[in-house]
Amino acid sequence: MGSVHSSSPTFLVGALSTTVIVTFVGYIEFLFSNLKQKFLADQIVRQITIAIYRLFFHPYAKYPGPFLAKLTSWYSVYHTYVGDLHTDIWECHRKYGNLVRYAPNRLLINTEAAFKDIYAHDKNVQKSKSYLRISLVPGVHPTLGTLDNKDHSKFRRILNQGLSSSHIRKMDPELSSTAYLFAERLGEPQDRFSPSRQDNAGDGWTASKNMAEWCDFFTFDVMSKLVFGTSYDLLTSSENHWIVDGVSGQMRRVSFLMQLPELESMGLHHILFPQARRKALAFSKKSREIFEARQIRMHDKTNVDNLEENTDLFSKLLSARDPDTGQALSQQQLWAESNLLIIAGK
Repeated sequence: MGSVHSSSPTFLVGALSTTVIVTFVGYIEFLFSNLKQKFLADQIVRQITIAIYRLFFHPYAKYPGPFLAKLTSWYSVYHTYVGDLHTDIWECHRKYGNLVRYAPNRLLINTEAAFKDIYAHDKNVQKSKSYLRISLVPGVHPTLGTLDNKDHSKFRRILNQGLSSSHIRKMDPELSSTAYLFAERLGEPQDRFSPSRQDNAGDGWTASKNMAEWCDFFTFDVMSKLVFGTSYDLLTSSENHWIVDGVSGQMRRVSFLMQLPELESMGLHHILFPQARRKALAFSKKSREIFEARQIRMHDKTNVDNLEENTDLFSKLLSARDPDTGQALSQQQLWAESNLLIIAGK
């Protein structure tokens, strides 16, 4: 077998090719290294520029607030995630006064005049688009999540017919019976029912109970009675206890995203609240089943209890019309409003 000498053309070509490749790779690495350094330097300069602008030149720069909140919305995101947003806001008002800068582009105002200027009828103020995340019905937004003031007014005029004090009083017997049941369950010696149940210590006292859980069971049963004339039966069965966790998780998830809407495109909420959306949609599906069953009962002419059942909010809204336009709520809108009304009890 022949050998290749260092002076042969084949060896020289191979050596030259290797040298060219190594040189090219080295150049690419050098180029990318410079690009990375330039990108990093640009980002540092950009962030410093943004920080200086937000601290000294932003229209809200003159308002007091936590230092980090002036720089980034991640301050409120953090407090939302750990669950102390409400107490932190309260502390900020105690420390900084009625006007608090709680994010680079957000002010908290704690005055009666501001409340009227922002929330009173016909004021030139629009809700944040973050409210669109509230709905569990695709493409349909309940009253709280409606941005258009005209639509909001129309929905309110219809809802007010069912939420009047005279109509609510008609539900008093049903709601009172739920309250009596709640009291009975709290007085039971043992608690083998709620998620954080504890056994009786055997000293003659009833077992300790997690009142947060039991109050959730009570409010969901009351609101389902009020809205649909039927109950989720959380006070008597553990089958639907997942509803409480599902709604609570969804409320935290939505509140989290409202602080920094860009988080939705990042997908971080899927990691921090992995089951929240799925459970909330399951709750919405459960409400839909009750919603449809209630419609069937209303139209069942053989049901002798129809006149009594029609005191619930759903039956009132189904027949209610906007006094100004004569329009009624669509089926999808009714579903969205029903979800919201039940969650409002939470």
